[in-house]
Amino acid sequence: MRLLAAIFFCCVCYVSTAQHLNLTSLHHEVRWLDESTFPPYAKDSAISNKMLAYTSSALSRKLNIDPGTMPNQVDYKLITMFGKPRFVSPSNSADPNDYQASVLSFITRATTGYEVFWEMKAEIKQNGKTIFSKETRHQLMNYDAGFSWFDQSSFIQHFSILIDELLELRAPLAQKYILGSGIDYADLLRKNGKMWSVTKNPDLLGFGLPSFGPYTTLGAGKLDSPVIRIKKVLGTESGVTFYSDKTVSFDQFKTIDLTKKKVCFLELASGPDTLEAIYSINTRTIKQRRTFLSDLLSNDNDENNLPPTIQNRNIIGIIRIDTIGWQFLIQSYHSDGTISGGYLTNDQYNFQLLFKFHKGSHWEIISVGKDGEYVASLDVKSSGSDLLIKNDLDSQTTHAIAVLYAVLMSTRKVQ
Repeated sequence: MRLLAAIFFCCVCYVSTAQHLNLTSLHHEVRWLDESTFPPYAKDSAISNKMLAYTSSALSRKLNIDPGTMPNQVDYKLITMFGKPRFVSPSNSADPNDYQASVLSFITRATTGYEVFWEMKAEIKQNGKTIFSKETRHQLMNYDAGFSWFDQSSFIQHFSILIDELLELRAPLAQKYILGSGIDYADLLRKNGKMWSVTKNPDLLGFGLPSFGPYTTLGAGKLDSPVIRIKKVLGTESGVTFYSDKTVSFDQFKTIDLTKKKVCFLELASGPDTLEAIYSINTRTIKQRRTFLSDLLSNDNDENNLPPTIQNRNIIGIIRIDTIGWQFLIQSYHSDGTISGGYLTNDQYNFQLLFKFHKGSHWEIISVGKDGEYVASLDVKSSGSDLLIKNDLDSQTTHAIAVLYAVLMSTRKVQ
């Protein structure tokens, strides 16, 4: 009986003093990057649960103790201004034997330049004292195709690898962390492509007449059809201000939605062949205007306080090469050369347009195939522009890509 009592007493003591690892916070933050490129997967409950479960499990393996509590959701934040990532120290526990841990995952563009880094930080405390603290930082080298650097599966995969490294559960990784297959498609295109210097031939009326290699733009401009304009009032905002001198100011603004559609053409010559694109330039502008009544009754004539004008321009059209038709879209095309995306497609091929900024005045608009390979690139620098197209494309596909880039260059300044 005494032996049984001793065993029972020991078991009770063990249960009462069992230690747990409690994850008190997990933050994932993104700074100075676009959510279309770095999707906010941490906001998705299923992805958030996987991140929390893996982090809690890794921390438990680190200390070889049982997992305890964890938050209901990953704390996600997108930082667009000069904000700093938030690392929240582990909160205190009612049981001094428990371990409390906090983790920060932080993806950011460089302060100067356009490199992208993934930083991690972890801190573990027991009874108010820090027993483990570490930070890691890796430059992300992206060899994946498309706009998003991760899909849901690859995001969790890379997050888990970096968590293991942070907690010293695996050997340290190289400073440059490779995403994707590791194939440098840009280098392959340079080695296996035809490169032509571009002569822009700007037109004072707005449309450019670019030429490159065997291609020369014969003509470009608006077709002899009316420009379609639609104007809508989205809403009206009013306000009354009373001043200490007993004067009153009435301010009223209308939000105006203006859309404009202009149908255009481009003819591109290549030897005896003349290639043609028919397309529309669709411009949408949203801005606020002070009403006539507000002009009469307002004491505030400062128009600088109005919200900024929002403008979006899409170019959509068709290219016909012999009997084959191609459709194309250039999305959110700005006069500085930036685009948000686009495509060139027919029944057989589907090429996506990708904008890649390097530094300063150096950027590219790249055509990407279904397997991630680069098939063409417009490489723009302050010293000039070059167009590269893969050598092994059939002539009709090469012609279609050439026409697409000619439209891109011709319409850059056209509204």
